Amino acid sequence: MINFSIEIEHGKVLHIVVLAISELMIETGEREVFFQVNGQLRSMKVKDKAAIKDHKVHPKFDKNQKNQIGTSQKKHLTINLKF
Repeated sequence: MINFSIEIEHGKVLHIVVLAISELMIETGEREVFFQVNGQLRSMKVKDKAAIKDHKVHPKFDKNQKNQIGTSQKKHLTINLKF
């Protein structure tokens, strides 16, 4: 556990205790951090820039290309229609 205090103004102090950090969510590159602020349980998702540096992202499709469709595979389909 990590404990620290932050004085936000004279006489007002936040006591923060970090309780746990989740595994990396590969899809988003985030981790969920569980902590207490003045005894109240909180959680928030934060980007793990160090972890996503080594992780290669395989986009499923290019949103800017109107003739591409996303698939559940690590590839994309390009469809050319002629009318």
